[in-house]
Amino acid sequence: IELAAARSRVLAPPNLVEMLDHQLDLLARPAGGPHRYDSLRSAIRASYDPLAEETKRFFRALSVMPAPFDLSLAHAVAGETPLEIDSLDRLSSLIDSSLVSVTQGPEGATRYRLLDSIRAFGHEMLVDCDDPDGIDDRYVDACVAFADEIVTEALQAFTPGVLGRIRDRFVHLAAAITRSLETDDSPARAYRMFLPFYGPTGARTEVAELARRIRERWDVSAPLEAEAWAVMGMSTFLAGHSEEAVGLSREALAHPEATALAKMISHRVIGFAAAQEHDTESARQNLQAAVELARGFSESFARELLISWAAVSVDPADAPDSLRVLDESAAEAARNDEAVNVLWAAVGSAFKHVLIGDLDAARRT
Repeated sequence: IELAAARSRVLAPPNLVEMLDHQLDLLARPAGGPHRYDSLRSAIRASYDPLAEETKRFFRALSVMPAPFDLSLAHAVAGETPLEIDSLDRLSSLIDSSLVSVTQGPEGATRYRLLDSIRAFGHEMLVDCDDPDGIDDRYVDACVAFADEIVTEALQAFTPGVLGRIRDRFVHLAAAITRSLETDDSPARAYRMFLPFYGPTGARTEVAELARRIRERWDVSAPLEAEAWAVMGMSTFLAGHSEEAVGLSREALAHPEATALAKMISHRVIGFAAAQEHDTESARQNLQAAVELARGFSESFARELLISWAAVSVDPADAPDSLRVLDESAAEAARNDEAVNVLWAAVGSAFKHVLIGDLDAARRT
């Protein structure tokens, strides 16, 4: 703050903000004055220089991560021994030196972060002292491993906890995909990291843009291509690009190696798009196909799609049967602690009640 105030004699605050991407050079004043530090860089270096060399290496590796991270990700990217406790000891030293901050993630879980200025300094040191490409590669591989793990978990039960973990890692997955776009000869890693975006992330436009960039970057095949295209179709649909989403979904269905998972997601997208166009028959056919495929993965997935199937019709004559399916699905979801499906069924039921003019029941729902 003092360094920024010193610059304010020659730069107005809006101009300072515009130049903060170069804050290590911007936030400085002439040497030789009565101050302890003549720049932000020298202030950070005063905390960095006394560290043990292994802790310095750990800190430099952490600088590749653009968002708060947990211990497991820090260990995967920066750890030098098989023991996670060693990485925890390094983090403790960095916290004591004010180079790493402790924050809270979902449900009060511990997260760590580097302030932007400290991360910029760490990355300068990384480029000077280490192999930044090798650290970047470890970061991408760590995000790939997380994506594989969370997709396996989601196929068993699509719970709020799973969705929370995907949202918590979203910035890392997006950053790692961006780095793979710059360095990889094949889309294999990008496809695997894209699969968790089947669930809502709160960044629909950004996910759709990542899908477009992946499609434009590579023209070679890779494992999980049909599944990735299907999820791209889903994310593109959620971003509001229905026609493009249907095209991606049909490509995924026609892919010679399309699995049941790719087909399930693609039928869901085509069904939703048909419902938007008031083509109830096509919507129900595609969503019914998705339900049958989902039963091969988990009853939780099948219920989510059955609720979708029941909710799409805008014909009041279908409302009694749809409400019965929605009520039964909600009760079964509640028995299995599927809060997402309970909420989705309630939304569908409220819509049906509005459709038939029962506004009191809609409000209660």
